[in-house]
Amino acid sequence: MAGDVHSQTHQLKLRQDTAANINSTANKNSAILSEPIYATDTNQLHIFDNTQHVRVPTADLNDHIALANDNFWFGADAGASVYGTLLRMVGDASVGSGYLGITFENNGVDVTDGDLTGDPTQLSLDTADAWGFGAYSLVGVINDVSNAAATFTLVDASYSSSFTFDPANNVVKIGDSGLGTGTDLLVSGTTYLEEITTPSAIASVGAIYPKADNNLYFQDGAGVEKTLHDSEDTITIDLSLETYDAEPARASVTNLHGGLLSLATAQPLDSVPTDLVVTKGIGKVMIVVNAGSDLAGDITVTGETIDRDTGASTPADTDTITVDAVTTDASDTDTNTNPRYSFTGAYITSKWFTGTVTLSTANLTLTDVDVYHVSFEQFNDSPAITLNTFDANIFTTNVAAEFDAYLYTLEVTGDKCDISRTASLNVGADGETAIANKYWRVRKGALAKAIDGSTDGIWADVFYSNSPAYIEDVNIKIWASKVISMTIV
Repeated sequence: MAGDVHSQTHQLKLRQDTAANINSTANKNSAILSEPIYATDTNQLHIFDNTQHVRVPTADLNDHIALANDNFWFGADAGASVYGTLLRMVGDASVGSGYLGITFENNGVDVTDGDLTGDPTQLSLDTADAWGFGAYSLVGVINDVSNAAATFTLVDASYSSSFTFDPANNVVKIGDSGLGTGTDLLVSGTTYLEEITTPSAIASVGAIYPKADNNLYFQDGAGVEKTLHDSEDTITIDLSLETYDAEPARASVTNLHGGLLSLATAQPLDSVPTDLVVTKGIGKVMIVVNAGSDLAGDITVTGETIDRDTGASTPADTDTITVDAVTTDASDTDTNTNPRYSFTGAYITSKWFTGTVTLSTANLTLTDVDVYHVSFEQFNDSPAITLNTFDANIFTTNVAAEFDAYLYTLEVTGDKCDISRTASLNVGADGETAIANKYWRVRKGALAKAIDGSTDGIWADVFYSNSPAYIEDVNIKIWASKVISMTIV
């Protein structure tokens, strides 16, 4: 100890010497030496290893401490503009497979000896070359959060991929795309989501996830799960045609949503000429060819036509139908002698005719032709219609009550059509025997009959065989569904 210990702060003082005297040739000879530390002194504390000496940083922090082989750095190089201190720990590459460093960087450039200019902005974990981590670095960029451009970024060594947190805009970015203000998360590239089961809901938090059924789901904070559909998805809409008759008063047929009405039966039609003339209301003409000797040719239908969209009339209009075979008529009657229609290969006009209609031919010889008026429901010309259910609820007032209802479909192909009985509802002779003053619910479901409403259609015939009918409160429903393509934007 030197100096007056009663009049000044206690100090540990080391003998002054020169570097030449301390830095001997002995291997790994290290020492600490000093000069007196007074306010007017310019001398410093020095640390030596076996190769060099380093002084303790001066008051302006422009120096550092370093042991050359072990590379422990503290401080900054002389002459630099300093905003903080630099800490660097580097392994000895000569005795290992590489080095692991913790280094401050400035604007993407390692701060090395004699190069510390500007604000230190980055923290780098360098695992390059032989360490086996590949040529990548983990870099944290921390700017002043008061700066509008302040970010925290993790990048690879080439700065081509990154993870960025932007506190100024409250956004997170994954990838190398630009990041706009107000974007919470931007991913440049493909995002992979593992298929999971429905997760537990978190209040006020939404979740998006795929499941093993190859659908993508959204779950809200209340746990309600919804499928996120793509542009190829469809939705199904249920349709119902309903009819109510409080008290049928006649022993006849009630046609619902269309019907088939005979205009002529067993008539010849040939090129003699033997024309066939009928009178009808508004609707299409259906021709049943039962027999003939020359079945290859055309039938010309002439008369007034009605535009089915505008109602406009065209007098003396024509429609040509090509005939190539006889029609299969498999129609029959039920126990109450009510007709039940079935036709395959009947012929039908493409236009609606009304009034006097003439059928003629220049090249056919037909000996047995039936002509019908036909009209039918086309669900406003909608395609992709499926008939599902034929349903009735009735009240019988007498055990003799008879109720017979038949649902028909008419399907068009070119100039031909097929008519088939799709469902039947019966109370009485062809069903359950009626009971006086009882309700009857009769139903045929799961029909799964597909039709194209742009060309095809349906109707129902309902028969009350008694007069009076002994039936009241008749409710009849025809249920169908329509498939609609759905696009989500």
